[in-house]
Amino acid sequence: MDTLLFLFLFGWQIAGTFWTFNIWTPHFEQLLYEPSNWCDKTVYMFTVYQLFTCYVVIAAFVLVLGTILFLQKCCCS
Repeated sequence: MDTLLFLFLFGWQIAGTFWTFNIWTPHFEQLLYEPSNWCDKTVYMFTVYQLFTCYVVIAAFVLVLGTILFLQKCCCS
């Protein structure tokens, strides 16, 4: 069950990143000729910052873990 949840959340993260950055700067105002093709600026920027923060935390975790494993390998051998 944990693996299934992990795969779902991982896929959701990838899909959300694709959907968000695929339309890098959407229309922030509702257009008369395309009333459904717009996004509120606050919601969109919150999504971008949230994704950026998530990837920074993941990168920091991987970097710290890699550093710890490297130091353990070097110092303990």
